[in-house]
Amino acid sequence: MGAEKRLVACLAPILHDLAAAGLPPPEIWHERWPLGPGAPTATVHAADGSAWNIRLPPEIAFPDQVAMLADQIQEWVAASRAAGEQVFWPACPEHPGSHSLRTDVALGCASTPGIGLDTAAGRAVWRCPLSGRIVCAIGNLPSAKAR
Repeated sequence: MGAEKRLVACLAPILHDLAAAGLPPPEIWHERWPLGPGAPTATVHAADGSAWNIRLPPEIAFPDQVAMLADQIQEWVAASRAAGEQVFWPACPEHPGSHSLRTDVALGCASTPGIGLDTAAGRAVWRCPLSGRIVCAIGNLPSAKAR
């Protein structure tokens, strides 16, 4: 898979999760910066004109790439909010109004009670940083309307 196609494939589940949370998607401009061979980069733009650069290192596995890009999009979401506006994305369902979920790559097979999620080893996931519980795979965030 080409570098730019891989970037698009890695962003797809993250953009799904943004939409599930009711957040507007960024406009994405693919760039060709001299960051090394096969290292696709892009700039994400918010409606307010703010921009954030993202980079996909080609030397890591696909689930790690998804988790790394999700981290970068989380930073963009936080940076693109109005001064003083606090947004937890994705918000932790265990601790509402407290913190965002964190990205991780599941190392083993785990079942999350109450969600019906079976996470196969090696998938990029959203995890509560306090309890360590996997909430869902990145790209499977439930719609804010469904919660």
